[in-house]
Amino acid sequence: MIEEFHEICNVLVSKLNSRNVKISRDVVVEGIALANPVVGVAATGANSFLDTLDNYLLSRLLMGLSSGLNQEKQINDLYNFVKTSEERAFLVGTIFKQTMASQSPKACVVMGKILANHIGDNESDFTRDEIIALTALANATDYDLESFSIIMRQCVKNDENGAKRISYNKSIDKIEDMIPELNSTCAWCTYNRLFTYNPMEWGSFDGEKLIVDTHYKITASSEILIRWIDEVKQIWDYGK
Repeated sequence: MIEEFHEICNVLVSKLNSRNVKISRDVVVEGIALANPVVGVAATGANSFLDTLDNYLLSRLLMGLSSGLNQEKQINDLYNFVKTSEERAFLVGTIFKQTMASQSPKACVVMGKILANHIGDNESDFTRDEIIALTALANATDYDLESFSIIMRQCVKNDENGAKRISYNKSIDKIEDMIPELNSTCAWCTYNRLFTYNPMEWGSFDGEKLIVDTHYKITASSEILIRWIDEVKQIWDYGK
């Protein structure tokens, strides 16, 4: 396993070694060194690395990367992916760094799954909406992701204009007790560009069904993130 990461690190360093991306290279290689100090040795003389490692977070990334697939093949596909361009090398290095600085083991699993979706037979670049979702993951806690999942699965409805709005259906068990927590998560989602917020807009109030609309609407990035979460939910629940 270490040898495979060694090769990926070598490619990242070579791709990011041009003068115009020297600063970016410094950031990325530091992230790789955080992921595995032994791998970081591949870039000695170019950067100084932190020499600590959180094996648990790295293992969660690998769980997402290889979920249901051959881990060795996935790492080889990732190696081929980062060889293709400086931009891809920078993005993968950034994901590694975000993983090792993460506050959320669950976010690390999702990041691994994101990488898996873009390598091998499905090799492709990341879209703008996917990068927004990735940035949100870097700022997430396990609590944020669990609460976000509840909102996306139970509290989204189409309003009269066809927009997908966050609405609290008070017929849902214990929803009234959860509203303060869900509002906090909505604010987190807005900060990370997963939701939009317009205080001048307020949806309808259905007194019969006790459905209360909010100022929040979901975006394409939030739909992408919940799809990624659904793909790794079984890994999240493993061992519970």
